[in-house]
This record gives sequence, structure tokens and C-alpha cells, in this order.
Amino acid sequence: MVPAGATATGTVTVTTGCGSASSTAFVVVPTLTAVSPFIGVPGTVVSLTGTGLTNTTSIAFAGAGG
Repeated sequence: MVPAGATATGTVTVTTGCGSASSTAFVVVPTLTAVSPFIGVPGTVVSLTGTGLTNTTSIAFAGAGG
């Protein structure tokens, strides 16, 4: 399970009594928890709430980017 506080890219390390091993980069993906309003016409301002959205570079609605 990805810990709740994980918000970036990094490695996963497993340590046992015999040693440790690390993965290649692991990426925590953004999660949307709310979209408001849920319906609208072109030009409607939409608020997105969630985690991992800080460095968002684009958003698309039904394939139409903005």
C-alpha cells in the first residue's frame, strides 16, 4: 500500500535481515476526490480537488485540453 503521505516520485526499498533492494522510479499518480460542478457548458469554470495535483501541466475534458 502506498502511504498516505507519499506525494512524489522515488524508489521503493525493501529491507530484510539479509540485505535490501530498491526499485526503479515509483510514481505516485494524481487522485481526484471532487469535481465541481459535475456538469457544464463550454466556458464553465471547474474546480478540481485531490492530491498530487501541484505540478499539473494540462487537463483535458473529453479529450479537449485546456
